[in-house]
Amino acid sequence: MNDSKEVRDKAIDLLDKLGEVGVDSFIKDGLLRDIPVIGSVVGIFKFGTSIADALLLAKIKRFIENIGSVSQEEKEQFNKKMKADGLASKTSRMILQYTNSYDSEQKAEIFGYLFGELIRGDLDEVTFRRFASLVGNMNTQDLKDFVLRDGKFDWLYAHDYIAHGLAMFEVPRIESLDDIRPKDAVDQTGMTYGVNPWGAEVIRVLKPYFARGMGE
Repeated sequence: MNDSKEVRDKAIDLLDKLGEVGVDSFIKDGLLRDIPVIGSVVGIFKFGTSIADALLLAKIKRFIENIGSVSQEEKEQFNKKMKADGLASKTSRMILQYTNSYDSEQKAEIFGYLFGELIRGDLDEVTFRRFASLVGNMNTQDLKDFVLRDGKFDWLYAHDYIAHGLAMFEVPRIESLDDIRPKDAVDQTGMTYGVNPWGAEVIRVLKPYFARGMGE
């Protein structure tokens, strides 16, 4: 047994002991592994087998498992683009950095779904990176609630969404003192809230994911 295979096998055994059954199945997926970016990510199995490594590997497993189906044509087009733009190595490092930084396997799962959308051509590189940052910065349940509300929310949630760049507010035009007096017991500011273009894109891309009960 060579050294790299021995380390990989030990990592798989450690994950199995942590309850990650069947972790070896995704490594053997020829279609996904044939994507250089994925091959580089799977190369993390050459690392050690500490608990920290095992937790990272568990997140990588969730990431890869949730990429979804990729056709041969989509794979070839993606590889061609990565090679032409010189992005394969950079994207591999970026995936590992984000996956390692996420505080839960759920976030790695969402990240995998988004990477699948990148491969399939629904997201460009810049938008994918923007999604990657959003997933890391926002609580998963809050992100899910925002998406499934489909742009319908009240002022109790608006400020958090605005802070994450997903929503905007509009200050009412003031023409008299009556315009700045409390109107009701719900929102005394008179401001109106709504989803901005980026928030609408987040809903469009992630709604199919959350609507099918993912991210639980």
